[in-house]
Amino acid sequence: MTAAARTYVRYAHPEGRVGLAYLGGGERLATAGADGELRLWTGVEDDDPESFPLGETLTALAAAGERLVVGTDAHAVALLRLPELSADGVLTRYTAPVTDICAAGALVASAGCDMLVRVCSLDGERQLELDGFGAPVLSVALSPSAAVLLTTCCDGKVTFWDARSGRRLAAHALLAVSNDVSTAPSPARPSWSPDGRSAAVPVGDGVRLFGGDDWSERRRLSSELITRPVTACAFSPCGRFVAAATADGLLLEWRLAGDGPARQLDRHEGRLRVNTLCWHPDGDRLAFTDNAGQLGVTSNVRAGRAAAPAAAADPDALMDIDSLQDAIDDDDDRDLLEAALDGEKNTLDDPKLIDDDDEEDDNVISLRKIKAESGFLSDADGEPTDGATEARPSAAPAAARPAPAPRGPAFAEPQPAFQPGSTPAHLERRFMVWNAVGVVTAHEADSIDVEFHDSAVHHPLHLRNTLGHTLAALSERALLLAAPAQDDAPAKLQCLHFSSWDSNKEWYLDLADGEEPEAVALGADWLAVATSRRLLRVLTLTGVQLRVLSLCGRPVCLAGWEDRLLVVHHAGTGLPGEQSLAAQLLSAAGRRPPSLAPAPVPVPLAPQSRLVWAGFSDQGTPCVADSSGALRLLTGRQGAAWTPLEAPHPGADHLFVVGVSELEQTARGLLCRGSRYPAVLPRPVLSVLPLRLPLAEADSARGKLEEEAARARLLLDTLSRLDAAGFETEEAAVEPRRARAAALTQLFALAVRTDREHRALDVAAQMEQVATVEAVAGYASRQRRAVLAQRLMELAQTLADAPDDDDEPEPAAEDWAPRAAAERAPSERVAEPERVPRRAQTPDQLSEGEEEEGGEDGPPPVPVLPEIAGEVG
Repeated sequence: MTAAARTYVRYAHPEGRVGLAYLGGGERLATAGADGELRLWTGVEDDDPESFPLGETLTALAAAGERLVVGTDAHAVALLRLPELSADGVLTRYTAPVTDICAAGALVASAGCDMLVRVCSLDGERQLELDGFGAPVLSVALSPSAAVLLTTCCDGKVTFWDARSGRRLAAHALLAVSNDVSTAPSPARPSWSPDGRSAAVPVGDGVRLFGGDDWSERRRLSSELITRPVTACAFSPCGRFVAAATADGLLLEWRLAGDGPARQLDRHEGRLRVNTLCWHPDGDRLAFTDNAGQLGVTSNVRAGRAAAPAAAADPDALMDIDSLQDAIDDDDDRDLLEAALDGEKNTLDDPKLIDDDDEEDDNVISLRKIKAESGFLSDADGEPTDGATEARPSAAPAAARPAPAPRGPAFAEPQPAFQPGSTPAHLERRFMVWNAVGVVTAHEADSIDVEFHDSAVHHPLHLRNTLGHTLAALSERALLLAAPAQDDAPAKLQCLHFSSWDSNKEWYLDLADGEEPEAVALGADWLAVATSRRLLRVLTLTGVQLRVLSLCGRPVCLAGWEDRLLVVHHAGTGLPGEQSLAAQLLSAAGRRPPSLAPAPVPVPLAPQSRLVWAGFSDQGTPCVADSSGALRLLTGRQGAAWTPLEAPHPGADHLFVVGVSELEQTARGLLCRGSRYPAVLPRPVLSVLPLRLPLAEADSARGKLEEEAARARLLLDTLSRLDAAGFETEEAAVEPRRARAAALTQLFALAVRTDREHRALDVAAQMEQVATVEAVAGYASRQRRAVLAQRLMELAQTLADAPDDDDEPEPAAEDWAPRAAAERAPSERVAEPERVPRRAQTPDQLSEGEEEEGGEDGPPPVPVLPEIAGEVG
């Protein structure tokens, strides 16, 4: 009679998460816990383990060859070298606690509560960041070959990734959704088979097995013994068994060959939730930790296993290692036999995962081979024959192995639609929109609060969210809400028209059956909604339907400004890990037909990033922001170019953008620490950050001057566009012209001092005033740069002979430029500058005594470096 499995549980660390890993061949067991200590145990009954204090708390642990990888209280993933556990550097850092770590080969994967996953090489030379998670990541698991990464997340998704490129291979929404790791019903710790061809994931009250080229679900393991959620699972070292643990401390295992029931190994004596499972390399011991910080080991696991089912008449039946338990006493012989049986693959009811060619596999033990080699091979009548005789042919040809399905190109998962300025919809408290007008906040899907930055616009509102609104748009004239379809009720739009002069300021609109709202936007006197049918519906603020347009792709987001509507949609299938988006600028004015202004243009995104915000600057320029933190403005003529900008935010991890100002050259946003989205409580503070251009060598003296000159040029372009639309910008342009001239002058002097005369000439060619060019020409002459001085004088003469701006035909205003004050609605004219007529005379036609353009003091003075003051002028 075989002995039953037995479990020993002991104190290891204080209450909390405990990391667990066997080292080497299983001689020692490592744990890391909430007391900040890493302990090395020779066995579960070791009363004096080696302890190493590493901080206030340790949150995760993994073994990587001769090193240990731990998650520290500084949100860092640190390396420790065995056996002395000396510090060996930091692989990466997160902005929130590290939730899990795993290692395979030369790669280490880790996850944090900041909704990020990173895959790093042990030498620190390679790092890959994966984002796109909608909530903190629960667990990570690398395949044995380190080719595929498996993640489980609080947003309910089980995702397979290419660990080297970051490409998403497959995603399955299977887990219970939660807001944080601490509130998740299960840590959902997955496991890989030793051959890396299948993965096990705890889901609900069972375990799901995934495999194949598409990483689809292949099998479900369940049992009547399970009454609480499964929290962790682990493949045995031989790959033919899967062990699992539950929230009430039940330990059980399944044999993958056949459809037999699960076998109960034991149960935690305190019925506490098991968080981590780890097999000993010998396959006869199973270590685990619980949420009370205790360490447990279940030993003698093999003893209760029944022999694997096999056909008695089949002489080629594979031998089961457990059927030889009593015949093999020597541990070395057992290890050799396990190595020989390692070629036996686990079956997941998938012919691709079954290797039928046993005759060609030297690692598989066959009864026919043994009998043939020993001379006792029987013939068809059961009589022994000489093993040296010719082997008889098979009675029937082997079944042809199905040809593998052709693998097509891997496609990127399209980014779902979102509302600019909003936080994810699965949060209990979230911002439905935060923009320059105000803030709309949803509280636990029961109520909606609307606050305005300027109380003169409207008083705060408190609304009951009886329809389950998930989308919102806010302007000074209206509030637009959209709710998805529920049961038999269709999707609805609800609009509160603040500026309406009649008593009925609220109206509703039902969308068509099967049509869901995906994005909404508000403009001066219109609203728009993009739906799941790829339709764009445009209405007035009073509910009059103006037009319905077809979108060229799946909508991503909408943004409105005055009579302009920015539509961002998918333009096709992106490369692995990339999004292919396009932006269209439509005219939403009621009396004019819809027009493209400009034509659709691709939306640039940083590598492996997604669009997180889209809208208009305060001056009406379309702009976008991606998850890498980059901002881009559509500044080129006819929408042909995007200008990249960045808003440095030291001390914060991410910037939640809510607005951009071109005249002030600032970005408004909420600084987020430890996450990508701001929390509703406590109320975040709006930050105004300066924008800068991402030029190379930005920290050098030359780089700073070039960035200042380029940024001044960008501001002057904006003012020129506003001037072409009929706004008075002459006074506002004085300061950026002065700043640009100062930066160019200093760049010129720097180039001359470093003997870069051709570069100095290129800098002078960007100067717009003849007086500035003549001044730097005099400086070059005093520095004995005769050739440069001569070329500068020729450049000054060219500028002097060029026609003045007023002699040239007036350029057409950009399509997205604001309308002149006379063309706008009465409510919009108050806040805009008054248009003044242009001067009809050139400077040569000015009467005597009349001052030139630039004010009473004439043109802006030529700025010079302090060290050349007195020489230039």
